[in-house]
Order: sequence, then C-alpha cells, then structure tokens
Amino acid sequence: MLLPASSTLILSMNNIKNSELNEIGEMASLISEFDWSGTSLGAMSDWNASLRNTVAEILDSIWPTMILWGPDLIQIYNDAYRIMLAARHPAALGQRMQDCRPEESEFIVSLYRQIRKTGITVNIEVPVHTPDIAPLQKFPHFAMTYSPLYDESASIYGILAVAKEAECRPDTAQFAPEPFQQMFRQAPGFMVLLKGPDHVIEMANLAAKRLVEGRDIIGKTVSAAIPEMVDQGFLALLDKAYGSGNAITGTEMPISLHNSSMADASPRYLDFIYQPIKDIEGQVSGIFIEGHDVTEKKLTGDALSHAHQHIIERMVIEENLFLDKARAEVILNSISDAVIGVDMAGKVDYLNVAAQNMTGWARDEARSQPIAKVMQVVDGITRKLDKHPIEWVIQHQKPMAMVPGMVLIRRDGTESIIEYSVAPVCDVTGGISGAVIMFHDISAVQMMAMKMAHLAQHDFLTNLPNRLLLNDRITQAISQAERHGTHLALLFLDLDNFKHINDSLGHAIGDKLLQSVARRLSSCVRNSDTVSRQGGDEFVVLLTEDSDREGASVIADKVLDMLSMSHFISGHDLHVTTSIGISIYPTDGRNAETLIKNADTAMYQAKEKGRNNYQFFKNDMNVRAVQRQVIETSLRHALKREQLILHYQPKVNLTTGKITGAEALLRWVHPQWGLMLPNRFVPVAEDCGLIVPIGRWVLREACTQAQRWKNSGLLLGSIAVNISALEFRRRDFVDSVRAILDETGLAPGSLQLEITESVLMRDAESSTQVLQQLKNMGVQLAVDDFGTGYSSLSYLNQFPIDVLKIDRSFVQDILTAQGNGIIVSAVIAMGTSLKQQVVAEGVEQQRQVDFLKIRHCDEGQGFFFSQPLCAKHFATLLKG
Repeated sequence: MLLPASSTLILSMNNIKNSELNEIGEMASLISEFDWSGTSLGAMSDWNASLRNTVAEILDSIWPTMILWGPDLIQIYNDAYRIMLAARHPAALGQRMQDCRPEESEFIVSLYRQIRKTGITVNIEVPVHTPDIAPLQKFPHFAMTYSPLYDESASIYGILAVAKEAECRPDTAQFAPEPFQQMFRQAPGFMVLLKGPDHVIEMANLAAKRLVEGRDIIGKTVSAAIPEMVDQGFLALLDKAYGSGNAITGTEMPISLHNSSMADASPRYLDFIYQPIKDIEGQVSGIFIEGHDVTEKKLTGDALSHAHQHIIERMVIEENLFLDKARAEVILNSISDAVIGVDMAGKVDYLNVAAQNMTGWARDEARSQPIAKVMQVVDGITRKLDKHPIEWVIQHQKPMAMVPGMVLIRRDGTESIIEYSVAPVCDVTGGISGAVIMFHDISAVQMMAMKMAHLAQHDFLTNLPNRLLLNDRITQAISQAERHGTHLALLFLDLDNFKHINDSLGHAIGDKLLQSVARRLSSCVRNSDTVSRQGGDEFVVLLTEDSDREGASVIADKVLDMLSMSHFISGHDLHVTTSIGISIYPTDGRNAETLIKNADTAMYQAKEKGRNNYQFFKNDMNVRAVQRQVIETSLRHALKREQLILHYQPKVNLTTGKITGAEALLRWVHPQWGLMLPNRFVPVAEDCGLIVPIGRWVLREACTQAQRWKNSGLLLGSIAVNISALEFRRRDFVDSVRAILDETGLAPGSLQLEITESVLMRDAESSTQVLQQLKNMGVQLAVDDFGTGYSSLSYLNQFPIDVLKIDRSFVQDILTAQGNGIIVSAVIAMGTSLKQQVVAEGVEQQRQVDFLKIRHCDEGQGFFFSQPLCAKHFATLLKG
C-alpha cells in the first residue's frame, strides 16, 4: 500500500490556503487506502466501476494539480496536470517525467535522485511553458512541492507532486533562471558542481557563496578556491567518488569559518554528499557536492555524548560502589570476627554472618532493634554493665580499644567470653553517623590459657603440682606459719629400686606405677596438704596446719604402709617401697629451698639405713651429704685417672682345700682418702649412673687378668664378677659380655657371672631369657646372696643356674647361740638336689668349715682362707 507522507506534504506547502490544505489532506487520506503500484487511471478496469469513478472524480476535482510519480514512470495524474503538461491523458500515462517535459529533464532527474536518496520534501517555483492555455495565463509560475511516498517497508517508492499557481513577482519574472538553476541557487544547503578530474568549480549556490563570504570561486579548483574546507581527506573522498562512480554519503567534517556575519568563529560541522555526474555514455564527468550544516546537531550530540559519558561514569562509579559493597559484604561474612553496626540512636542496621551465629539473632530480626537487646554483654566478674560499649562510643565519639573478659549472653541464654573493640562511623562530611563493634569468642582461648597455666604448674603424668607450684605453696605456708607461730613438715620421697622396674618392664609400665603411687600418696594426706612430683621417682609432701615431728611421723608411717602393698599393673604384680626424708619448719630451714634440700639429705640417710623407712633431718647429715657429693665428683674422674683396681679372693674346695676360682672385688685407691671399699662408693655410683661404665671396666679387667694368669701357666678354674642390676637390665648386656670375651681371649667357661637373687626375681621371665643367652655362650651363672630375696622355687628351677652362693649372714648365724644353721643346711640340700654347686660366703672360723663339710657344701670363701689380694699377691698364692 502506498503511504504518502501527508504530514510532510501539508507542512511543506506553506503557501497554500487553509481550505486547500484541508482538501489535500482529505485526498491524501483517501489515496492511501489503495495500492497504486503499477496502476493508472486507465488500468483500473478490474475495479468496481463505482469505486473507479469516485477516485477519478476526486483526483480531477482537486486543484492544485497532483501527480503520482512511480519509481520511473508516471503512474497516475489528474486533468489539471494534463492541462499543465499540455498533453492528452494516454500520451503521458506510463511515460517518464523527463520525456513528458524535456525542457526540465536534467532538473527532474536530479530532483528525483535527491528525494529518493534523502527523503527530503522540496519546494520550488517553476515557470509555465504553455502560456497559451487559458487557465495558466494568469499564473506564469507554479509553486511546486515534491514529497516522497513510502511503501510498507518504509522505503521510498515514488514521489507525490503538487502544483499551485504562483503570482509572478518582479524579481522572479525578470531574473528567474531555468528551473534547475533556480532550485540549485535557492537550495538551503551547501551545493557545488565540480567538473573534471581536477575538480574545477563550475557552479556554486548562494549557501556556498555565503560560506566563503562572496569570494569568486567559479572556474577554480576546489582546493584553491576553498582551502579552509579542503584537506587531504576531503580530496581523497572526491577522488574516490570520481574514480569509482559511486556516491559517498554521510561524511562529517569540521570547517573553520571566518564569516564576519557570524557571532562566533567556532568551527562549523557539515555533512557532505559526493554524487558523481555521468554523461550520456555513462562516464563520470564531475562531482556534485552537497553539504548540510549539522553544527547544532553535532553540538547537541556532543552535549548528549558528554551527558551520556557522565551517565556512564556515574554508572561506573555506582557499579564500583556496588562491587566495593559486595566485596566488603563477602569479606565481612568470611571473617571469624562478629561485626554489628548501629545508627546514632543505637539501633542495629547491620550484622555479618559471624555476628548472627554468635548472638543468635538473624539480620532481618535484629535490624532496628536496640544494640543492648541484640548484643547483651555483662562484666565477667561483677555480672553487671552500666552502659553498653557502643552507646559509650556514640556519646563520646571516640573509639574504644580491645577489651577482654566480657561475657556475651546469647539469645538462647547461653554464654561465651568475648573480646571486643568499638569505633565510630563517619559520613562523607566527617560527622558521626553511627558506630560498629567487632568481637570474637575467646572462651576457647581462655580455656587453653587456663590449661597452659595448669600444665605450667602441674606434672603432665600424675597431674600433681610440680616443683614450681610446690615452691610457691611452701612460701605461702611459711608466711602463714610465721604469722601464727606454727610448724610445717616436708617429706621427701624416693621410690626404692624403681629404676629396675623401668628398665626391665619399660617406661609405659613405669609411668603407670608412678600414677598409682601418686594416687596413694594423695589419699594419705589432707586437702590442705600438697603432694608434688619433683621428677623421675621423687615426690614431696607438704604438711601444713601446725605439723610437727609427731604429725609427720604419723603420715610417714601411713605412706610406708600404703606403698608397701602390691600394685597390679598390666598383668604385673609389682612391689615398690620408698625412702623418706623429713624436715621441719622452722628448725630445719626457714625457706623452701633449705627445707627441700634438708629433706632430700634425710632421704639418703633412709636409703643407707636399708630403705623402706623414714629419717628426720639432723645437722650431721649435711656433712655426709657433702661427702656424698664429693664422692660422686671424684668417682667421675677415677676411671680416667686409673684409680680403680681389682682385688681377688679365692674360692676353695672344702674337701681338697685347693683353690678352684676367685672373685674379683672392686677397690678405689683415692690419693687423699686411701683404699676405699665398695660399700663407700658403689651406692653412689648406682645412684648417679656410673655403675654401668665401672661394671664394664671390672668385667674387662677381670677377664684380662684371668687370661694373663692362664698364659703364665697358673691354673684357675674360673673368675667370678658381680653384675649390678643396671648392667643386667641393659639391652646390650649380653653383647657387651661377648665382645669382652672376644677382646680378651678368655674362654666363656672360665667366666662366672654373679647376679643377686633380687635382680633375677624382679622380672623372672626377662631374666630367664638373658640367662639362657649367656648360658648358650658357655658362661657360668651364679646366684649371689642366695636366701636374702623372695625367689620362687619354680623359677629357680627354670633358671640355668650353675652355682648357689649362700649369703654371709646365714653362714655367720651358724656360730650364734640361737643359730643352728638350718637355712644353710636347707640351701645345701636344695642345691644338691638341683645339681647346682653350693658356695658359702663369709667363712671365717674352723667351726664353720666343719659344719659346711658335714653338710657336703662344695666350696667356701672368706677370710678363713684368704683376704682379697691384689693380682700380684694372688698369683703368688696360686703358685704356692
């Protein structure tokens, strides 16, 4: 359907009377209802006759003249236009407009192209070339309006031409140019016609001349005539249009004008069209340039662009603010600290996830609630709070530093200890707009701190107070006793032979035994007293509430009885005793250090008294304690300085009287103290751990001497060496014996190892394994001090024992009034039945020898036969 731009038509016909405008508008509306494509009045035979007549009557009755000019041909026109054309109806219908009016052909072709290209309505006056026609004699000129017609796709399909009579004005009548020139000259836009490849200006309209301030530009090249408009880009476009023959449109250029008639000399912007002109043969002969001033549009566009840029920048800022807010939200919800924000009224306006979890309030529920309701806090000690911290910050408008120890009461009533800080929130003007509080739960931290403090003051194994806490409690107890004039007692305990259990059964069993001892000690004292573990197998008991010697004795007896009972641990029935030293405040010391030292000294006295007893501190004990320390220090240098020697005491066959062997006995030749027997320094060596290197030196020296005697031709059945408990329980003991035998060359059968009954029975199963390994090597095994321990006959039968040595105390008992030698007789009988050799120690008189012979004891050893001799004198004894 043809859609005439009726509004454009009406607006462009500004010289037509209002009544005529109404007629044209009604006509245009009617025409728009029909499809005129390829249709003429004579071609409407298919239409309804009544409709055809009606359309024809309407068109013929309209004056001014109208014509519908299709894509190339005249499609329909009325009688008025036929009169104007001075042609009959059939002659013009279907013809080209330039053929019907050849005198205007160039103008018509240019006009058609311009309207088809730009869609602009053109108004122009044209002369009438048929003045002989009566209706036109009065009006030699027409005011013509050419408007585009659009199809359904909004493309220009044709042109609607409307002509109205125009009175001839003097200037136009006298100077009116040809129609095209008139249109070209009066066109509002910049128009220049260039000829040839050099672009010589042939024609320029008034608008172009106004831009160059009336300069004569005809006949000059465009670059010479209008240098302010021409640059390399402009010339390049001209050459491109001329060379290609294709129009170039929409090229916008800033032109610097210096027109004195203009208010300002700012650059103007022109939108140029470069239209090639072709001759009859189709060759490009020139360029038609048309320019329209688009400065206002450009400036408006720039303003819009600036506004758009401002909007974009604002959008970017807002987007960045949104991103910052989103980023801050993510960060706040990712941290473990709780964050709550409030306004100036103390009403909640923000909670992060941690704050919701800690307070029990959801964000939506908490919003606009008072901070004291959402975050209820109290002092951890007083359980009160005068003013909420955030309210204080808002009132004083300054931050509050980190405050620990406050208690947060959650919404469900549960509590946690928190640490918090508060700071005011400022707006863009620097004023206070609210506050924010940040807090976190330190309950676990405080629990850990309490635990660490407990561990710092308590023994990790027994959970008893350690030395640090004990010293503090002793100091406090002394202060209190001094104020009230009372006493206090300190018991220093050391478990007897605990090292043997630890070495034989392992540290796990030893630790459990220590825990059992700790529990029993705690049960022996009052709540006001303190039981402490000093380390290893040492314990200290502090007795307060005016504890004197008598009270301390009662507790000490109770401890001895309690610890003497067996401990059943991991399938082992263990027995352990303790030696106790006691010091009393203020007689034995007036500070913690002195009291502990003196109690420790008394404990060693209890050890020397046979263990499993207690001793009160005496001043002369300090002398022995000092001597003991000196002995330990000197003993550490004895090996290096070769102060240790061996003496040898013979073992004699009671029947033949011949020497069957010897026992190596350790002696210490001190440069100041002289010859020292083992009972003076061996206990010290055992306590300080020197017994192991000393024992290996004894074994190596004894084997070396025995092999030396053998090499010199002296016969000695065996050399006996005593083995301490610490040596026997070491894992490398068997390997060390083997290595020493290999080193010295002594035959294993010539070595006899003496082990006490108590050592063997401490862990009978383990002892059996060690003894069997030694037996497999060929070493002789002897039980020393037999009868003093608590051996089981079943285990004794399982041990691969070669020799039983009767303890000297039983041999000495033979000569007493009450003694009848029953134990000695029993041991000899048992050894005989087990096919073990029996040796009696400590034989000093003939009566003892006679008694042993009668009971068929195999061998004897003691002063009756010989005192221990040095190697040289013992060799003399062997030779005799």
